[in-house]
Amino acid sequence: MEVQNYYIQRMRKLDRKFCKEQLYLLLIDLYGDIEREKKYEWCTSLYDTNDLRNIINNISSVKHMEFVPIRRSFLPFDFVSEKQKIIIEYDERQHFTKQRYLALQGYSKEICLHYDKKYWKELCMQINAKMNKKVDPLRDEKRALYDSIRDITAYKNGYTLFRIFHGQIDFSKDNAKEELSKLLINK
Repeated sequence: MEVQNYYIQRMRKLDRKFCKEQLYLLLIDLYGDIEREKKYEWCTSLYDTNDLRNIINNISSVKHMEFVPIRRSFLPFDFVSEKQKIIIEYDERQHFTKQRYLALQGYSKEICLHYDKKYWKELCMQINAKMNKKVDPLRDEKRALYDSIRDITAYKNGYTLFRIFHGQIDFSKDNAKEELSKLLINK
């Protein structure tokens, strides 16, 4: 629990743009062929499969109403190395919601994740972020679903998807590249 509190405090203090840019530069250094915000035809907001039924039911339980996207859009991935078939998603505070926790609960065991699902669920419960409901009342539900779609479609299309949360690596330190390499290798 102390480690989680440390990361949550660090998450609040770090500049998001700086961290994401440093991550990009380190990924280029490691892989060379990194693309940002890459989209694929197989990863859309209207992706439908049996894998998502439990996830959608779980997410919908928060507001006791079924949430189903009505508009098709291609979902971008933060960073992609096409040569390595690796995807890296950078999850900031707003990704750790009750809806995301419930979405993770609905994952089938056949979906191979390259991040610690149990730890992500713990962070969701501890952070419990909430978006501005006046701007988009279903934003938390959409983000939880779209993150799940990214996880599932990447796996089903032969990609290894890693998730790194904001504050997990201190990009201002000299050993940031080594920390990142360990995360990407040990999964």
